[in-house]
Amino acid sequence: MKKFLALAAALALAGCATPDIDWSGADQQCSMHCSDAYNQCLASNPLTPGIQKLNCNSSLKLCASTCGGKLVSN
Repeated sequence: MKKFLALAAALALAGCATPDIDWSGADQQCSMHCSDAYNQCLASNPLTPGIQKLNCNSSLKLCASTCGGKLVSN
């Protein structure tokens, strides 16, 4: 049980940061669509915010790559 709680906490904390994306070269309408979709994704499941944030971050990265946005490495 302790391992499960530790894993759940790690997943929740790992998803807290928003991906760093350079939108300067991205299509403006496409980037606005990605931003709207990201916000809708975050609001879609408030019961598991950590896991939902991880899923939304992945979706935002994929969307940004289709618009010309570049992921900025940390």
